[in-house]
Amino acid sequence: MTNKLQRKTKKNTQGKWLTIKMAYIDREDEPSMNQLAEEFDVSHSQLGRKAKDERWLIQRRIHWDKIGIKVSEKASNKQAESRAKNIMVIESGIAYIINQMKSGSIDAHLSDLDRLVGRLEVLYGGVDSRTETTGEFEATLKEMNKLRSKEYKDYVNSNKKDEE
Repeated sequence: MTNKLQRKTKKNTQGKWLTIKMAYIDREDEPSMNQLAEEFDVSHSQLGRKAKDERWLIQRRIHWDKIGIKVSEKASNKQAESRAKNIMVIESGIAYIINQMKSGSIDAHLSDLDRLVGRLEVLYGGVDSRTETTGEFEATLKEMNKLRSKEYKDYVNSNKKDEE
């Protein structure tokens, strides 16, 4: 009978320590050892030894690091979905304007198209006029803008010639 009682008591004690450990690791309020000792009515020194021996602090940090990573991933997935939707809308707008320009149904200005393309570049990770750039990257960007403007002008001019 005593053996059974000892096993049951040991099992209850293990369950209690697991509950305390999970409270220390999982709870968002990050309870201190003093708070847990008082809450679970255990000796502060015994709790401290158990936590140190089982490396609860490291487990807590790993646990919350994993949560941080998951939260960041979910947030970045939502941002990516939103960005993808914006890209689709802008690409559709660009295609619509180009088709309207080809058919002569719209009197769009090159600056309108350029603004849409610029926004599209930002969504794809490029920089805009508010972003500080320096050195070689800035020179490359200027060169790309010159080429882009020249291509649009050439495109518009070729459409005008086709219409005449």
